[in-house]
Amino acid sequence: MFWPVGAVCPLCYRAALTQPESCTMCGRQRILVGRTPDGGRICKACSFPDERPDYCSSCQQPADLLPGRRCPRCTLLAKVTRLLSRDGSTLDASLRPLADVLSDASNPYPVLAWLRRSPAARLLGSW
Repeated sequence: MFWPVGAVCPLCYRAALTQPESCTMCGRQRILVGRTPDGGRICKACSFPDERPDYCSSCQQPADLLPGRRCPRCTLLAKVTRLLSRDGSTLDASLRPLADVLSDASNPYPVLAWLRRSPAARLLGSW
């Protein structure tokens, strides 16, 4: 299998999706999909500078977009709000601390995976 010079292999790309790191070129915390000639790891925006970066539909920041054209952080916030609210948008004050802990995770990807797979997350959503 071949991939463009400077790009990471498919296995490394799948691993990168769950572990955002600081881009060597721009310094932003992003999913790193490319490499510089000296081996530094870089984000999509720095890998393909001629392409317009993707912007989150919620926070309007350049981001690696998930379904709904939202960044991982905004996706997590929306999922936690939907999960813990009766009407899908308004959180009960007693659940705010739990929502804050889940939404403020330093890396949103593991929390998103937990929300998608965990029976405990489904139980939370049925309150």
